[in-house]
Amino acid sequence: MSSRYSPLFGCKLGALPFRYLGIPMQVRKLSNNDRKAVEDCFEKRLSGWKGKLLSTGGRLVLINSVLSNLPMFMLSFFKVPCGVLKKMDYYRSRFYWQNEQHKKKYRLAKWEIMCQPKDRGLGSFVLKNGSQIRFWEDTWLGNQPLKHQYPSLFNIHATVAETLSSSPLNVSLRRALTGNKLIEWHNLVLRTMRIRLTEGADMFKWNLHKTGSFTVRLMYKALINNNIRDIWRARLPLKIKIFMWYLKKSVLLTKDNLRRKNQYGDDTCVFCSRYQTI
Repeated sequence: MSSRYSPLFGCKLGALPFRYLGIPMQVRKLSNNDRKAVEDCFEKRLSGWKGKLLSTGGRLVLINSVLSNLPMFMLSFFKVPCGVLKKMDYYRSRFYWQNEQHKKKYRLAKWEIMCQPKDRGLGSFVLKNGSQIRFWEDTWLGNQPLKHQYPSLFNIHATVAETLSSSPLNVSLRRALTGNKLIEWHNLVLRTMRIRLTEGADMFKWNLHKTGSFTVRLMYKALINNNIRDIWRARLPLKIKIFMWYLKKSVLLTKDNLRRKNQYGDDTCVFCSRYQTI
């Protein structure tokens, strides 16, 4: 039957497995070798980049615009193990800090800190099964609630789990959508297609500490010293903004920081002969 219709449509006969846009199409579950194709894609792309010729701003732009988008098409179809996701973070971190593949370099900050939002919000949701996060009112997709991103589609009673329970989204609309409202609806559906719910209860994570726990001390610091957003809004070269971010985070290798990292030596400033700090 297939051989009869293939000349009619002008296409060739094929068989599983095959690749479509880099994604392996097959009946069985993806193997480790199939997932390794994502890692190979990272390696291939990085091998042609000369990181040592780029500024920190240039490397950051490449990471955000290219490396971070390479696996998105596969991630929208398949659930990828945590080990593969950590490997992707490893490649991005290595390119940013080391410049060259086989030359190690000191990392000023952990990659988890580097990946935090620019506006440095005080808290965010960790999505699990989606039953405890309000779909429209909580900030879980993007930097603001969906009710502000899509005001014409807003439904106050929906949760993430209920809304993502069907495809397309399980949203009750009071009238047919036309014009800009229809465009907003299609945009929202496309953004949520990549979301994969997991087992376990949703959690609220406090972004001011790596453990996600709230402390009064960190809250006080955030209230009196919350001008990181102004750094990214400044009309300055990106590499200068990154340096100011390092300065704000106190991660520059000044002599007081080196002492805290158990690297002892002369801790006085070469200019004023006093104890060196930022």
